[in-house]
Amino acid sequence: MSRPPGRGSALTPDERHEIQRLGIVERCSIAEIARRTDRDRGTVAAVLQSGESQAFRQQFETDAREEILRLLRVSGPQAAREWVHAVTQAAKKGDHRPARDLLLHAGAIEPIDGTSPATRVAILIGTPEHPLNDLPPLILSRRSEDESQDDGHEPT
Repeated sequence: MSRPPGRGSALTPDERHEIQRLGIVERCSIAEIARRTDRDRGTVAAVLQSGESQAFRQQFETDAREEILRLLRVSGPQAAREWVHAVTQAAKKGDHRPARDLLLHAGAIEPIDGTSPATRVAILIGTPEHPLNDLPPLILSRRSEDESQDDGHEPT
């Protein structure tokens, strides 16, 4: 890029736009932009931090977000069909995480993460393959034997 000779020559509007394009659209580093435009890194940084560049960055990000949402709206039905197909294929392999994710994101179920006030615990006792033998009832205390032995108290 040619510019008027001399140290500290002013940026032309085209140079300023090129620096913004390289930094914001192409996401080049300041050093790379300085090399490509034959400008000092401090000058490049100042251009990218200017209010004009911040406004350009916001507009670019808004436009990109809108384009992404438009593409998702158009391809959403196909993506949903592929997700349902993936659920079926994964389930055949014993992996039910895609089904869980589909149900979670569709709002059909809520996550159980242990942080909600109503934490749920599922306890499975016996299965058809491994039935529970007839055992006398076992009373569990709130404290384990190990805890009670550590503090010198008898188990409750």
